[in-house]
Amino acid sequence: MKSSTTGKNIDKADQYFQFYTEPSISDYCIRNLKLYLDKINYKDFSFLEPSAGTANFVDSALKEYENYPIISVDIDPKDPRVRKMDYLKSTRRKLKIN
Repeated sequence: MKSSTTGKNIDKADQYFQFYTEPSISDYCIRNLKLYLDKINYKDFSFLEPSAGTANFVDSALKEYENYPIISVDIDPKDPRVRKMDYLKSTRRKLKIN
């Protein structure tokens, strides 16, 4: 694909501004979320990952919350558990819990 402004070739990662979080970072975020949710005794929730990509946050969430619903979508998914969808253009009825 070519850039509309420069005419240079750009790869798909640049086209979608893709960034993949390291598993250690997603683990850290989910562990801290768990500490907070436990502290406030919040137990009724679902996870929504609107840019799941390689599913690192999904994997981290499953370690701590294996029995909770997880919805994971991405415009260019890299993991078969992630549904291909542009979350910003989706409607609620299209989202499916994994």
